[in-house]
Amino acid sequence: MKIILENKHKLLITIISLYFTIIFFPINSIAHAQITYTPQVPGLLNATTTFNNTTAPLANYIKNIYNYGIGIVAILATVVMMIGGFQWIIAGGSPEKIGEAKAWIVAAISGLVLALSSYMILAMINPDLVNFRIDKIPLVTQMVTDYLIATGSNVMTKNFSTYDSELAIAAKKTGIDCKVLKAFMYVESTGNPNSNSKPTDQGIAKGLMQLTPGTASSKGLSQADIYDPAKNVLAGAKYIQELLATACNKKTKSYSGAFKICDTTTNDANSLKAIAAAYNGGPKANAPSVNCPGKAAWECTINGKDYEETRNYIPKVITSYNNIKANGWDCGK
Repeated sequence: MKIILENKHKLLITIISLYFTIIFFPINSIAHAQITYTPQVPGLLNATTTFNNTTAPLANYIKNIYNYGIGIVAILATVVMMIGGFQWIIAGGSPEKIGEAKAWIVAAISGLVLALSSYMILAMINPDLVNFRIDKIPLVTQMVTDYLIATGSNVMTKNFSTYDSELAIAAKKTGIDCKVLKAFMYVESTGNPNSNSKPTDQGIAKGLMQLTPGTASSKGLSQADIYDPAKNVLAGAKYIQELLATACNKKTKSYSGAFKICDTTTNDANSLKAIAAAYNGGPKANAPSVNCPGKAAWECTINGKDYEETRNYIPKVITSYNNIKANGWDCGK
């Protein structure tokens, strides 16, 4: 009987010790710093997504176990000491029974001492080992996109004022910023009114704004007048005006409810980006990507060369626009 009780006491002490060893295991040491993922996207300097990766759900779970555990250990120790005390009372002076009662009491006290000692030792080594820091995990905290400074013969690095008057008239008639029109014109044709693109499914794009036959016709520009600088620029301005309302698919989703895949209402680089994508890649360029959730179709590189030209085109438009704006190369200046 004595051997059995001694084994029970050892088992009790072992369970309590293991319990507190697990409870105070350095959960916080599992938590990681921010994880930053930077995909290599042609035409982009940074396309960085930052995730705050913590063990918050696990820490919450362990913290609750700990809170309940403290109460359970205290109750258990009290019950064990009560058993020992009761055995002592009914021992009737028997040395053997009194010894068994003392063994129960000593086991309970020993368990509490070990539990408190494990806490104190861990706290002395590192207070963080017994301090649960609970943080929520956001899916995506930020997405930052900066474009490379594009280079090439069709990027405006010095003023080109030959068609400033035509651009100014078109800007006034359509309400489109003349700097935007100038940037598109230069990237499309480098200011050559007789420029022709390579043949495409939509035909050959022509003139200063590189308008396809279908686009030119929809804006009232005949093929006979396609190379006329004033008429071509005006038709191109009307097309950009149209894209302000149509470039973004109505089914576009949002990044965490904050940053839209496509938005032409911001009147900034994001707006210009969306218009440029549609101008070069067509109306489906800004549709939500199937293979790259949270991105527009033109941004997704999974499908290889799909929209590769558009990804290279957009930085050129934005760079040209920024150069025009920074240097005061507005129409007529």
